[in-house]
Amino acid sequence: MELEAIGEFEEIVYPYRLGDDIDCMLEFDAGGTAEGHAVGAGIASGMTLGLAGTVAGPSVTMKYDLEFHVTNGEEQAARNRIHVESEAEFGAFADLTEVAMKHAALQNRKIAIAVAESLNSDRSAIEKICTGYSQKDGK
Repeated sequence: MELEAIGEFEEIVYPYRLGDDIDCMLEFDAGGTAEGHAVGAGIASGMTLGLAGTVAGPSVTMKYDLEFHVTNGEEQAARNRIHVESEAEFGAFADLTEVAMKHAALQNRKIAIAVAESLNSDRSAIEKICTGYSQKDGK
């Protein structure tokens, strides 16, 4: 799980079961799309720029919008929205399964980083509500 890899949390309990001993919950609502672009589109746009050799392959763009919030079950500590996009270009004879898996892994890393950055900006509120302690206030 990418959120474990970024080291933002002391421990991640997944899947959460009612009654698990936790300080806070991070809940996501996500939606995404993937747009594919065929070889012809890449060649046509490349030719108009004189770059046909570098952009001749097909590509796919993944776009995700996530809304998430952190709560201790009674109070909300943070609520944020993020948008993450990534594009992958590949050769006409590439293994599409491998391309899709690598692209999904890249997108997951980008999402985890964006979530971590967002959580860091709300760190003092999250600590205060989830643990009762704030480093900023010292109490």
